[in-house]
Amino acid sequence: LLAKAKTRTRRGPKPLRELGAHPDDGEAVNVHSGRYGPYVKHGKTNATIPDTLSAETITLEKATDLIAAKAAKGTKKKTAKKKPAKKTAAKKKTTKKKPAKKAAAAAPTED
Repeated sequence: LLAKAKTRTRRGPKPLRELGAHPDDGEAVNVHSGRYGPYVKHGKTNATIPDTLSAETITLEKATDLIAAKAAKGTKKKTAKKKPAKKTAAKKKTTKKKPAKKAAAAAPTED
């Protein structure tokens, strides 16, 4: 048993329906059930099926239209938030106090 190679297969979500091959590249177009409702998947592109259509009655043509619209729209990319500029406190003008005059040392002497 230890000598046998471990075979691990990743089991992805199984599609509800297979609609067929995409007309542009021949890759499979499938209907899946997701957390937020049914969606159409082609490669790495997922397009949500609107409420007006059902997952059981959607056609390949309508699915390719949804995928094309999603691809044209693009996906949200996470961008690094810029740190807000640090506000520096306005510097107060301070006047240097002149040193106090010493009365004894500064007083003139009489001859």
